[in-house]
Amino acid sequence: MNEEELKAKEAELTTKEEDLKKREEDLQKREDALKEKEEDLKKREEDVNGLVGKVTKEYEAKLAKQKDEYEKRLEEREKVIKQLLNGEGAVDNTPSEIEELNARRRAQRRG
Repeated sequence: MNEEELKAKEAELTTKEEDLKKREEDLQKREDALKEKEEDLKKREEDVNGLVGKVTKEYEAKLAKQKDEYEKRLEEREKVIKQLLNGEGAVDNTPSEIEELNARRRAQRRG
């Protein structure tokens, strides 16, 4: 091989080395971009998990409150039913003395 061929081979090798360096740089840039995207996805996933947890807790609290209110209303209903069945707290419909007196007066006026 003569000098010209050697220089040509050397130039060819340097261009191949430059191409390899460019490719390595491109690959490194892509890798960095992928790492950034991966970190961003992790942050989003954490945010989503946090939001889901928060919404779930709020829903469960609301559901528990609703259940407690329902149970209180049910207890009150059961109390009223027991009172009605047992006659507890029943209203005394017998006329009082004043009502009897008023009824007699009305009867006298008519008759």
